[in-house]
Amino acid sequence: MCPVFRFPHPTGRHGIGTLTYHWVDADRPEAFTADPDDRRELMVQLWYPAPPDPAAPRAPYVRDADALAPALTPLPELTPQHLNDVTTDAIEAAAVADD
Repeated sequence: MCPVFRFPHPTGRHGIGTLTYHWVDADRPEAFTADPDDRRELMVQLWYPAPPDPAAPRAPYVRDADALAPALTPLPELTPQHLNDVTTDAIEAAAVADD
């Protein structure tokens, strides 16, 4: 079994906030599909300085890691379950640091 990795803890004075967006451009057809109803989609994740909050739950490294399973098939030592267990030091939807 592959051990779950951890990121180094940040050393700055701020905490880390993160937000994830799923944007769909309803006016722009998707060029890489045969379905004429498909539209362009983009997943965006932002990280930003936030007030430190040691007690807040930490955001996952990969949200919905099971959706990545088909792309990870050639890597048997790294499964979606492993990615589901990795957390970051970021806080989901944290306030932005005042300074």
